[in-house]
Amino acid sequence: MRKTAKRRSSRLAGKVGASRSRKAVPAGVSASSEELRASAERVHGVLHRMRSTRRAVPLRELELGDALIPIKALEVAEELLREQANGQDPDVLVLGEEMTAQDAANVLGVSRTHLNALLERESIAHTKTQGGHRRIPASAILDYKYRREAAQDAMREAMQAGEQLADEN
Repeated sequence: MRKTAKRRSSRLAGKVGASRSRKAVPAGVSASSEELRASAERVHGVLHRMRSTRRAVPLRELELGDALIPIKALEVAEELLREQANGQDPDVLVLGEEMTAQDAANVLGVSRTHLNALLERESIAHTKTQGGHRRIPASAILDYKYRREAAQDAMREAMQAGEQLADEN
């Protein structure tokens, strides 16, 4: 199960099946895994051809024919475009059910060593593989991240309230 895809070329590309399905998918009907794999292969081919020479491509030049693009992928593309328009260069993290320690550390913006300390100190749910590697449920990392952000927001608000009180006196 692949958990992350970053700006660098995806490791998934070599594992995508080459089967091609020509079956039409009516509106409102979900595409099959086979159809999505075939579409991913087509997109990969286009990206491979264009990646080295361009940073942006008009959609009409993609020549993807009947490739299927899930709505969720378009939503992610929209968000990426907005971030880039604001001068950001975001990475994309695709979460599976479990994450490696490095992936979890990247989500939290901390080192892997610090994450390991957090796992023990904060009692974040995780398991260890037979080889001793940690696997962390994505939900546990996101829950911790949101709790940490909420605590930071509450601290900021308390500090601002304290400053306002001091200014009034």
